[in-house]
Order: sequence, then structure tokens, then C-alpha cells
Amino acid sequence: MDPLDVISNLDKVVPYFQPIYGADTQNCVGVEVVGRLKLENLHSLEFFFANDLVPDDYLLEVDNHILIQALDEVVQSKFDGGIFINRHPSALLADDPENLLSILQSYEEKGIQLNKIVIILQHQLFYGFEKELKNLITYYQTYGIKFAINSVNEKLINLEKLRFLSPDIIKIDFKMVQQLHTSSFQDLLNSVIYVARKVGASMYYDGIIDSIQLRNAWKNGGRFYQGAYLFIPQPSISELNHECEPLKNDILKYIRGEKNKLIALRDMTNLIQQKVESTINKFKLGADLNSFLMNISSELNSFCFRM
Repeated sequence: MDPLDVISNLDKVVPYFQPIYGADTQNCVGVEVVGRLKLENLHSLEFFFANDLVPDDYLLEVDNHILIQALDEVVQSKFDGGIFINRHPSALLADDPENLLSILQSYEEKGIQLNKIVIILQHQLFYGFEKELKNLITYYQTYGIKFAINSVNEKLINLEKLRFLSPDIIKIDFKMVQQLHTSSFQDLLNSVIYVARKVGASMYYDGIIDSIQLRNAWKNGGRFYQGAYLFIPQPSISELNHECEPLKNDILKYIRGEKNKLIALRDMTNLIQQKVESTINKFKLGADLNSFLMNISSELNSFCFRM
């Protein structure tokens, strides 16, 4: 589709809501607002916001159109969780900061607290504007608004710049992960987690499509989980599943698995310790140290490869 199709059909642009589940309660703790174009078929607006040729004023117009409808839905449904909204960094920097702030503050009287708002930024879209963005993030954070940065993309991430921006949440999108080798992703993920710990940011995993990815997110310190495996976006908050049984069941299974591994490791460690001690006591250390070591190694060769 052409980006002009979105602008010319702005009345058909609607928000969809995808639940975000928390690791502690395994319930819905927030919703991410995503844009959809409702023509004969339903179209995602990713192509629109990822197009570098779309002017900032067009991006802002569509962003605000989606945002206002989404906030109206939040008020109507009396949802009290976090509201994650996507904003294009270029458009956000080009706009007067007071414009977005005035929209959000106008809903405070209707029950939406600013500390429930999380603004998601795509890392690859603000290369070269980190200093300006840092000032803007700091300004919004003084009002309680939080920021999440989607940190994994097709380009090499600059961890120092991510640390400089100090977001409240770091988002990992498994759709991008599929383009990386497993070892490369784990190395990158370890680095991102290190930065998150340094700046005190929570880890937010998106695009989870199966139990394997959910386990990977859980093992790598995920606080927030989202994806088709848990629940797909819906046109209204009332249609969301606020309790996620797959998440509860899987995390319980992961915990049991880790517990069993620890028990097995403890038992094996005790067994090896007893074997080593009994073997050492079996042979006396004399003048010939090599003979002593050879005798020990012959007894322990079932689980030792170097003496």
C-alpha cells in the first residue's frame, strides 16, 4: 500500500489493543496501542511508520488520531493498567512537546494518570538525534511519563547510546530476533540486559509466538510479555483476555523444570564430592606423586577428563 492511502482514509484508521502480561501476576498489566487501517481488509500501519519518505506532519496526524481514539476507549472501559503508545521519534522531535502533553493531560480529569503512559520509540529511527531525544525524554519523565525503547533491529545497536538515553523499559522484538543467528542474538541480548541493569530498566519481550520464545524471555529477565502466543490485538479492551492461562501454566512448568535441574545438580555435586573424597582416602600419598595421581584418575575416569 501507499502511505497516501493512509492519509486519504484517515477516518478508517483505528486503534487495536494488544495485552501486555506481567511476570509477577501473569495477568494483563497494560495494553499496547497499534494502528490498523480498516478497508476491505485490515492492514497494519507498520509500512507507514517505517517509511522514511512520509513527512513528519503526516506521521503526527496519524499518531494523534490513533492516540485520541485509544484514550477514549481506555476511559470508556475503565482500564487502569499501563497504556503503551508508539510514537515516531522524528515526528516527536519535530513537534512542540506541549502538544502531546496537552492531549495526555486532557484525559487526566477522565481518570488516566500520566504515570500510566509509556511511549515506545524504535531505536533505528533516531540515529544522530540522541542528545535532542534525551532532553525530550527527561522533560516528559518529569510528568511521570515513561519511555520504552525497542532496542533490537537489523542494525548493530549502540549500547552506549542506549545507556545514555536511560529508558524506563527496554523492548525486545522476537520478530527481529528471527533475522539473527541464535548465538549472535544471545550475545546481543546479554549486552542489552547488562545495560538494562545499569540504568534500572525493565525488560519487555514482544512478538512471542511459541512456548520456546516465552521460555527464552522468562530466562532472560522478562518483566513484560506480549505476542500472538499469549493473545492477539483486539479492537476493544473489553475483548482482551486479562488472565493468561498459557503464561501461568508455562511459567509454572519452567519453575518446576529449573527446580528439578537444581535438585539434580545438587545430588550430582554431592555424589561427585563423596566419590572424590573416598578415592583420595583409598590411596596414600607417598613419595611418588605421579603414581598417586594415576591411581586417583583411574578411579575417577567416568566423570573426569583431566587430572
